[in-house]
Amino acid sequence: MKQKENPRWKVLFSFASECTGKLSVSVFCAVLSATGCLAPYLGVYQIIKRFIEKNVDWHAVLI
Repeated sequence: MKQKENPRWKVLFSFASECTGKLSVSVFCAVLSATGCLAPYLGVYQIIKRFIEKNVDWHAVLI
């Protein structure tokens, strides 16, 4: 008879069962880092958008 296999995620988390707090902090930091990486792209988007709309305020662009 076939033995029932454990799902892969259960096997993965069995290694990290002692460090669940550290794992949670690690995931939070990874999400924070990923969202922080978008900031320069959003800034450049706003600058390009102002140039296209011909509504350029150099003081606002430099800040």
